[in-house]
Amino acid sequence: MVATVEVKKDKKKDDWKIDEAKKWSDSKLWEIQRNYFHTKGIDAWKGEVPFYVSSNCFIANSYANLVLKLIKQHIQNTENQAFQIIELGAGTGKFSYYFIKFLMDFLQNSTSSPIPCSICYTITDFSEKIIKSIENNVCFNNLKQKLSPNQQIEFTVWDFETAQKSIVKPGHVPIIIANYVFDCLQQDKFNLGDSALNEVQVALSNRYLKFDPQSPKTLGDLQFKENNIAINPQTYYKDNKLNTILQHYTQNMTPGTEFCLPVGAFNFINLLDNTQPYYLLVGDKGLSSIQDFEVTQKRELMSYDGCYSFLLNYDALNQYFDQLDGAYLGTNYVYTFGVHLYGNHLAKKDVQALKIDFNELFSRFGPKEYLSLCQEYQGSGYRFKLDSIIDFIKLSNFDPDAYGIVHDRLIELVPAINDYNKLNILQTLKKVEENIYVLGSVFDTYNLLGIFYQVLGDLEKAEHTFYHSIEIMGPTGPAYHNLGMLYLQKKDRAAAIVNFEKSLEVEQSNPLAKRKLNSLRRGAWQRIIIPLSKFGLIITAVLAAYLFIKYA
Repeated sequence: MVATVEVKKDKKKDDWKIDEAKKWSDSKLWEIQRNYFHTKGIDAWKGEVPFYVSSNCFIANSYANLVLKLIKQHIQNTENQAFQIIELGAGTGKFSYYFIKFLMDFLQNSTSSPIPCSICYTITDFSEKIIKSIENNVCFNNLKQKLSPNQQIEFTVWDFETAQKSIVKPGHVPIIIANYVFDCLQQDKFNLGDSALNEVQVALSNRYLKFDPQSPKTLGDLQFKENNIAINPQTYYKDNKLNTILQHYTQNMTPGTEFCLPVGAFNFINLLDNTQPYYLLVGDKGLSSIQDFEVTQKRELMSYDGCYSFLLNYDALNQYFDQLDGAYLGTNYVYTFGVHLYGNHLAKKDVQALKIDFNELFSRFGPKEYLSLCQEYQGSGYRFKLDSIIDFIKLSNFDPDAYGIVHDRLIELVPAINDYNKLNILQTLKKVEENIYVLGSVFDTYNLLGIFYQVLGDLEKAEHTFYHSIEIMGPTGPAYHNLGMLYLQKKDRAAAIVNFEKSLEVEQSNPLAKRKLNSLRRGAWQRIIIPLSKFGLIITAVLAAYLFIKYA
């Protein structure tokens, strides 16, 4: 009888495995990433997924300015005056709010009379949880009240990745905004070998056994293992336009280069009705030429910042629209945030006519340059003078987070504020307050503004702003604490005690509030005697030390 050896299967390793090796666009990564946003909702952007790059007042103003020019250009060439602006993957809703706010102002004030057109702003996301958060935001409730009769805002749950048709309204010209969206959709990766084009396949696993792909709380636990499979670029895709792009890269790229194709973006473009004009405005970090891919390290194609994103292949999108007989305008930045405008063959002339305006808005000094300036002010703001600080806030289009960057330096410069520049500063900060979007972001701008007004000596304005912070942002320890300090300054002991108590209810670990409260709760004699007794102890200790040194 021959003995048999039982091979024990490593169940732990099998439990770690999520997906077998397959091409990137078929990987379970995309489903898991969608599940993450479904699970976290709006909280995904509170400290995990960064969004300031694409959700600040500067970029929203630039987009709104370009869309205004598109609308004017289109109205000149056609009788159609109904437009539908569709934003894909709205996320926090912060960009949506700023964009609509600025565009409304432009439409009403750009000429001596409002531009004669009707506009529907369609804010979309695939997650109902996210859309409900945006729709219920107090800022949008206020914004909707300011709409003119020919304007409307709608909040729509739309999963365009799995949709069979678009949501463009009949008789409306679509202007689609994909702002930091396409980089997180399905991608395919390829590697150009010496003799063949290779499909890069990926196997997916996780670091820990408790990882739940259906409702992940973080995506940082995923691991990727890649391998190459030779393919025929002439027949790889069902869409021959994509095969044409693959062949172009095979013939013109240096062997060893790795590149991606944004399959999710192409799938969306194919949903659009090509028998009517449409415009597509795309903002993303990406690469714009073959040379960009040739100098890019493989590991740089994908990054992780709370979620996984790829450098968007703008060059492939450009080639795709060339084959559609469309037109495009774009920036040529490498690795950093860039913007491209696309139009199909029926929108071609309008896009081409905007070349100068596009370059002014996005190439000469655009979102990328503004972000560089933000980084400079974050790192070196302590060196800037008062006028420079205020000019930076104005340049940001009165962005609340931009104010947060320079707040500490502005507090230091309060002694330099005089009657000549005080009005300018107060008017600037009033516009900052009008732009606050309610989200649990890094800065509670109401609270910061209250601190500034208090240091400036305008206690009534500071008090109003602190209470506004509590009313709009919700109860916070810092806001109540600052109210306590303000009432101490106003010598209102009872009100100070109440607010320090509320501060501790919200934030129990505030030692300064505890000390202030203990001090205020003591009687009058205690407030006199205790400091005197402490002073007496110090005198006694000094005297004892003196006598010890003298007679030792």
